[in-house]
Amino acid sequence: TSATSIGVMLCPQGVAWGGNQVKIVMMVAIHKTDLRMFGDLYQALLELMDDPRSREVMLRSRSFEELRACILHWN
Repeated sequence: TSATSIGVMLCPQGVAWGGNQVKIVMMVAIHKTDLRMFGDLYQALLELMDDPRSREVMLRSRSFEELRACILHWN
């Protein structure tokens, strides 16, 4: 079955991306039944990534569980 999902790649040392160095890459796949919630999801991701503390905690994550906890308990 298809589902909405988010993929995250953490690069603590940074990786070249469009002339910039990025440390967190997120890929979002939205299932057609979830299109209405996309705006809310996008806004939440922007707020999460705008917070320097949340970015730092994410980059220190050593497991999927730690990363997931950071995202779910942010703010």
